[in-house]
Amino acid sequence: MDELKIMRKYKIPEPYKPERHPKGWGYEDWVVNKKYCGKLLFFQKGKRCSFHYHEKKYETFFLLSGKMEIRVGWKDDVNGREVKSYILNPGDCLEIPRGLRHQMIALENSKLFEFSTTHFEEDSKRIIKGD
Repeated sequence: MDELKIMRKYKIPEPYKPERHPKGWGYEDWVVNKKYCGKLLFFQKGKRCSFHYHEKKYETFFLLSGKMEIRVGWKDDVNGREVKSYILNPGDCLEIPRGLRHQMIALENSKLFEFSTTHFEEDSKRIIKGD
């Protein structure tokens, strides 16, 4: 019984409303962007983000649902021999170090978690425009 009394002392906060950022490929819900960044990305089937990289930001992605193709490489040529393509399925995790060019393509409607160092828009160096 004591536990119930203790529990009643705490108020459950209202659900946090993420900051929505519409994109051509879907949208991003930003949960936090201070010393670190947490986002939930919603990609529409057939849509892609830009082929880009970051000089400051280090990213880790976790595919919650859907299916995605990820293209990565150290040079600016998205169709070059150095660019590798990987398929992500739910539960797959991928780390993107600073400077690695990358592009995500939704093979199905997809939900992707992004955990990273702080996001600065000017740190996104876009090589090829996305949707």
